[in-house]
Amino acid sequence: MASGYYQATVTVTSNGSSTSEKAILRVTKPGTLEAGKTVTGTALYDALKGSFDGGSGITWSGSNGTNMGNNTTTNTYDRQQLAAVGLAPGAVKHFTASGVPLTVVWPNAPVGYAEAYQPAANQTIQLERPTSTFSLVGAAYTGNTTVQATLQITDGTNVAEATYPVAFSNWVLPSTTGDVRDGTLQPQYDNSVVAWMPHRLAPETANDAGAYLFATKPYVAPAGWKVTSITFPTDGTGQRIFAVAGDAPAVQLAANEANAGDVVAVTGSGFAPGEPVTVSLDKANVVLVANASGAISGNITVPRSLRSGTYQVSASVASLPDGAVQSPALVVRK
Repeated sequence: MASGYYQATVTVTSNGSSTSEKAILRVTKPGTLEAGKTVTGTALYDALKGSFDGGSGITWSGSNGTNMGNNTTTNTYDRQQLAAVGLAPGAVKHFTASGVPLTVVWPNAPVGYAEAYQPAANQTIQLERPTSTFSLVGAAYTGNTTVQATLQITDGTNVAEATYPVAFSNWVLPSTTGDVRDGTLQPQYDNSVVAWMPHRLAPETANDAGAYLFATKPYVAPAGWKVTSITFPTDGTGQRIFAVAGDAPAVQLAANEANAGDVVAVTGSGFAPGEPVTVSLDKANVVLVANASGAISGNITVPRSLRSGTYQVSASVASLPDGAVQSPALVVRK
């Protein structure tokens, strides 16, 4: 199973009678980003939990973020605003940072559960999906901050290291260049804006700046190499990392045209090592298991029953929502 939060059912049976309750199960793989998350960085209205900036939490009520709780001032991202910009729990978002195409899977944590990581000294985070392009999605809350980290990369045989600055702009006021009212404040450190929301859960002012999410400047590995981990030598004080952005999981075909009954070669990349990938064409299915580099390879047979036309070849994995894997079309000739 991929790291994340899952619904579980607990059933107790005694003397022929049973009762069941729903529970939330947090699954993590040791050493991964999910395992290191301790910060609840988002909330909903009327939610007691949610503290991106490290405060103790506030109860919110109404449509304007009015503070109805204690006297501790804290700020956090608004889940409704995140969903409006394509970052609902578990959502997949494709974007470009510094000209590099990237894909991020937003945390699927339920309300009130940890979904962000603060870098810790001498901690190594293993990537669940090796990637040739690498960026971190998050922001800083104590001004603009930077931490020098180290990436481990491999070509499947050799291992090397690359220096990588983890530098984040402030989530509310990244700079004074631009307009606080429309999300045009310019980020620092070559950050790219993944999303801007005009509202956050905070005591609001007339010139409320809303909230930004940033992607760090991407690292692009040499051809044939992939990033497998990142190590932080010092604490990332004031930084919050929600997710790793990188290669989009994708499937390719050796040919974009085939006859009904033909066998077509399938390849793909961007998956987790050992992850089963189901590739489907109409009623034909094949399960391919990703290797240590996250790549798949195999064949699928075009059903003889297909009429001439264009068909979508779909691919799915249990850890990603439907449609997350980029898949090709196949022209079938009868």
